[in-house]
Amino acid sequence: MARQSLDDLEGNVGTPATSTDALVVTKCQRLRKKAVDDFTIEDLRVMISQEIGLKYLMPPAILALEREPMAEGNLHPGDLLASVIAHEKWLKKNPELSERVLAIAKRAATGMGQDGFGGELLLFIARGSGKPKKKA
Repeated sequence: MARQSLDDLEGNVGTPATSTDALVVTKCQRLRKKAVDDFTIEDLRVMISQEIGLKYLMPPAILALEREPMAEGNLHPGDLLASVIAHEKWLKKNPELSERVLAIAKRAATGMGQDGFGGELLLFIARGSGKPKKKA
């Protein structure tokens, strides 16, 4: 994936952002052309929040979170983790990554209260980060 952008990896599909905010749409279009290896925490947070390029952006986001579970973009500590755990359905289809995210969430939740983001983490952990259900 060295030095490749999402446009290179996915083809120039022009995936629209889910936001109606013109600034977000413009930013996402610009980020599609940026090399994935050069993405910042904020870049990852924005694109993951907009459900763009998850196949290519979740692995580097998870690597960043393994180094720093409360990695922070431009919103608040833990904003990248919040964006990642919001995609439980996607994680369910990727059990290896799901297990890694669950371990990260447990680390991040250590010492947090039940309010706010800590509560979200505890709910995510309780659900098992979207692990596939075992068939009977």
